[in-house]
Amino acid sequence: MKERLTRRPILFSTPMVQALDRGVKRQTRRVVKHQPTGKPMPRSEWGAEQRHLGRPPASAWMWPFYPGPGEHSAKGWHCPYGRVGDTLWVRETWDFRPWGKGVVRVSYAAGGEQKNFKKPELWNPMLYNYQRWRPSIHMPAWACRTTLKITKVRLQRLHRITEADAKAEGATRLNPKESYRVAFRRLWDKINGGRKGCAWADNPWVWAVTFKKKK
Repeated sequence: MKERLTRRPILFSTPMVQALDRGVKRQTRRVVKHQPTGKPMPRSEWGAEQRHLGRPPASAWMWPFYPGPGEHSAKGWHCPYGRVGDTLWVRETWDFRPWGKGVVRVSYAAGGEQKNFKKPELWNPMLYNYQRWRPSIHMPAWACRTTLKITKVRLQRLHRITEADAKAEGATRLNPKESYRVAFRRLWDKINGGRKGCAWADNPWVWAVTFKKKK
């Protein structure tokens, strides 16, 4: 029996969507929600079902297995963004409006592309203000224009990123002499620096997801 693969949403900022469109972004790093401590997850943090079964949740299994700074294969561990073969559909900044009978036109902030879609069954224009760009978090699956196929998933410390990985993240250098790692560090702190424990200096554990854009 063929194993069923999944399809999940993932948010990207407008500059990162533009990097996807140029074909220079092939990786993304996201902070692990529950940072490893070197100790098993306390039973008090298990869900009701896990307590009933006497078995920890999947995420708890990885906690005792971190020897320290380094990198690990994510095989057997749960990544919230999916696993190899899964599909990610990209949420980005967008706008939409009625466009004729049964048609909705969607515009995308990254590049200004416009696409027509069949009007959703629950469409109610009175619920929407289509005079402004809408945040990516509010984009539904039907309006998505970009999908990605996961080709590799790693679990690693943020500082383990290599020069090649930083380039694959779509980081933009200020000048030819600047390294991609420095450019990535600047980009990372711009996005994550204000979150507790997530700045470059904190060196958090991250999911490093490699993908290719689906045609």
